[in-house]
Amino acid sequence: MRADVRTLLARAARDGLADPVLGPLAATVWGLALDGARRLGPGWFDPARVDAAAAWVDRYPARGRAPSDDLRHRLAAGPAAALRWAVDGDGDAPG
Repeated sequence: MRADVRTLLARAARDGLADPVLGPLAATVWGLALDGARRLGPGWFDPARVDAAAAWVDRYPARGRAPSDDLRHRLAAGPAAALRWAVDGDGDAPG
C-alpha cells in the first residue's frame, strides 16, 4: 500500500489534474463536496461561497486543469504578464 501512495504522489506532482486517473477523481471528490455543502445549506455554508466554489470547480478540476495552468499560460507571455495575473487575478486565461 505504501508504495502505491508514493506512486500516486509522484504522479500527482508530475502530472497534476492531467493524470488520467487523478484528474477525474479530483473532479468527483469536489463534486461530492459541493453536493454536501448544498445539502447542509446556508446554516453551514454561505450560498454565495458555495456558488464561488462551484465556479472554481467548473473552471479547474472539472476540466482537468489547475490554477497553475493559468500561471503557465501567463508565463509564456513573459514574467510581467504572470505578475499582473498574480496581482490582479484576472480570470481571462484560456480554459
